[in-house]
Amino acid sequence: MGGLPAGQRFLVAGYTKDNWVAVESRGRIVGYVHGSLVRELSVAELKAPNKTKKEEGEDIDAILTKETKEEGVNLDEL
Repeated sequence: MGGLPAGQRFLVAGYTKDNWVAVESRGRIVGYVHGSLVRELSVAELKAPNKTKKEEGEDIDAILTKETKEEGVNLDEL
């Protein structure tokens, strides 16, 4: 099990009937986040730089790859 840092942007692949949000990376669903923990960004926010991730130098693919390698599974290879 992994997690995303607060403020992390990600693509939404869909929603479940129980309010879970499917997280997409590289065209695949790589996990779920409860809907109460996310919010949709406005157009202005989408156009603005993602300072949280740029300052840390990581994106969602890097985070997910790092976490899955620590557990011995790379989702991109499935």
